[in-house]
Amino acid sequence: MLIKSFSAESGKKQRPCNYREFLTVIFGHDLLCIQVIHIAYIVFWMVARMLIFFFIMSAVLSLACAYIARRIVTVSGWTAGHKGFVYSLAAAFVVFELAVFFAQRRWNLPGPLLDGMQWSSYFLLGLMATVFLYLVVGDLLLVLFRLFAGKHAIMPFFARFLPRAAVLLALVSCLIGFFQALQAPRVRTETVVIKGLPHDFAGFKISHLSDLHIGAPNGAGLVESAVNISNGLDPDIVVITGDLVDGTVGRILPKLAGLKNLESKYGVYFCPGNHEYYWNYEAWMPAIEGLGIKVLANTHHVISAPGGTRIILGGVTDHDPDAAKAFAGAPTGAPRVLLSHHPALLDVAAAQNTALLLSGHTHGGQFFPWWIFLAATHKHYRGLGGHAGMHINISSGTGFWGPPNRFMIPAEVVLVTLKAPIAS
Repeated sequence: MLIKSFSAESGKKQRPCNYREFLTVIFGHDLLCIQVIHIAYIVFWMVARMLIFFFIMSAVLSLACAYIARRIVTVSGWTAGHKGFVYSLAAAFVVFELAVFFAQRRWNLPGPLLDGMQWSSYFLLGLMATVFLYLVVGDLLLVLFRLFAGKHAIMPFFARFLPRAAVLLALVSCLIGFFQALQAPRVRTETVVIKGLPHDFAGFKISHLSDLHIGAPNGAGLVESAVNISNGLDPDIVVITGDLVDGTVGRILPKLAGLKNLESKYGVYFCPGNHEYYWNYEAWMPAIEGLGIKVLANTHHVISAPGGTRIILGGVTDHDPDAAKAFAGAPTGAPRVLLSHHPALLDVAAAQNTALLLSGHTHGGQFFPWWIFLAATHKHYRGLGGHAGMHINISSGTGFWGPPNRFMIPAEVVLVTLKAPIAS
């Protein structure tokens, strides 16, 4: 926090001062008093942010559930007792979701119990979101029908049919997506032509994993599946572009033990995602290094072939990413590959002469119809693309986050093979 200061004589703005300096001006050098106020300030903002988030989350969930319950009750023709049950169920859902949110962060519950609560919470949350969206679309269609059909005899049928169809389609899509989420990740293969690629790196294979979100619902089973798939591709390097974990080191690290079995010729590399920051970034980075994985946090690694040629593999953090710092001191003339959890660094990466950007974060939308919103708001949100002469591959994720749903958007391990241009 910065406090603007002014010159009493000139009235002109001077250098902004840190609020600790401001306290020193007010309280002199009473260090104990300043420290107490500083701690109170931190606690106040922590509590304030928590209460604001709690209010917003409660309001959004309550409004969405009230809307769903209202629409179901309206078209059901149920008795008053049944209607009361529906509203009570909606209220219980909101309370349960809030309880699970705080349980995974504040309550020291046994692992199996917390995992079960999270599984239930995420599935119900995904179901609620899908039912809500489908009902909104159904109601919009109903408005259009009323505008064009007026008081046509078919309108009462549409008024009953559309909400029921929306709920039924949401249930079916969530169940299909649930079983698709439980399947092993598919393998997507891509070939990228890199200008100036040394002959020694022609056919160089990169196994690209991303967004495993190991915690709950994803666990050691997903790790084992991803490792087996990656090893079967016989890669030269393995890269993991962030959001590996969703939980504390003490609780989640045992589930990651299988990553030690990843096989490659030149090593396994990782760049941090936003979820590593949610669960104590400083604790997770050395823990991941302890698994035999090289963390690239605004730094790079030179990969040298037996013939002496090289490519540069850089990685940036999700908070304060710095591609220039990542490639600082790197040998010139060698092709550059950059790992960035978030794919938003297109211009920054291209400015550093990056040949290939590997990213994740978007999950490809994770399940229909949410990818439609990503397609409307992102130039690149999944798959292989290009930007300013640079190749970019955005993984749809090797796991999933939140709702166990992969309807129409399967999880994946991507095999990227580097090729040199064909001489004319």
